[in-house]
Amino acid sequence: MTTVTITVTAAHIAAGKRYECGDCPVAIAAAEVFGGTAYVDITLIVMTGDGTETEFTLPDEALAFITAFDDAKPVAPFTFIAEEVTAA
Repeated sequence: MTTVTITVTAAHIAAGKRYECGDCPVAIAAAEVFGGTAYVDITLIVMTGDGTETEFTLPDEALAFITAFDDAKPVAPFTFIAEEVTAA
């Protein structure tokens, strides 16, 4: 199982856009980790780069952050671990 640690900083929060799956703070932070692009939905973080696409689970704490951010509620920097989704 491959895992990745993603830290969402105050700078990511300031740069993030509400209701934008590729420009929310979590996507911005994830893209920095992978050096490509990222977008999020309610269950996954999808990373793309170098002609590849890799999916990672979106943990509950990251989903709660995104929901609060989209609802214009106060949020704070945090770190989470995402696990790569493997084919069954």
